[in-house]
Amino acid sequence: MWEYAGVIRDNTGMTAGLGQLDQLEEELQSIVSDAPAKEIARIIEISHGLKTAKIILQAALRREESRGAHYRSDFPNPHPKWAGSQSVVTSPSGSLKWSFEPH
Repeated sequence: MWEYAGVIRDNTGMTAGLGQLDQLEEELQSIVSDAPAKEIARIIEISHGLKTAKIILQAALRREESRGAHYRSDFPNPHPKWAGSQSVVTSPSGSLKWSFEPH
């Protein structure tokens, strides 16, 4: 995450980071069936961490501005349309529903 979504980030890096996370999810899925029972909890923790990282990157990609600690070199200035909060909800099927609440 630090390499692709560190203090200074941009579309190229965050998109590459999402690709890396997808690859890690695939690798994790490939070891689940062979994992001993005592490792399942750890695999679930890693899976949740990967999902959280993906949501963070997706939210950062959606916000095309810089504001506070969110700095994008490809969008270096704040934009009034982004004065508000993003929210995301995961459906039972796993899809994400995004919303935005302006201030």
